Amino acid sequence: MSNDHILALRKALVTAANASLAVAAVVAGRVYGPSVAADPIWPFIRFEPPILTPEEASGWEGGSYQFAGHVFAKGADETQCAKGAAALALTFDQQTLSLAGGATVIELFHTQTQIIRDSDEADGWHAIVSFQALVAESV
Repeated sequence: MSNDHILALRKALVTAANASLAVAAVVAGRVYGPSVAADPIWPFIRFEPPILTPEEASGWEGGSYQFAGHVFAKGADETQCAKGAAALALTFDQQTLSLAGGATVIELFHTQTQIIRDSDEADGWHAIVSFQALVAESV
């Protein structure tokens, strides 16, 4: 049975995004897990826990994970939000990450980006930046 690395992956994503110069240029270190303050400073990025599909092969186990980074920015148009989405895609596309507990993200790909109006803020924008990751550990 595959190990569940949902929490370790989400924590590694937040840490890596906060360490990224491209992301810092847009959100200045405001990268969070699923919980964000009631009245956060914009722009910011939030990661929900990933979705896991367990996988096993000879000598390793892990899983395929789908996750999204949610970029929130304000402006007359979607420009700032698009910059944040591009920074997130640049930070993670085709990268590897080490996870707590010895697992490794061995494949990581940006799969799509969608930018929509944020319904709670008149000048708010929301980008959903989606990724696919393969996490493995030796058994």
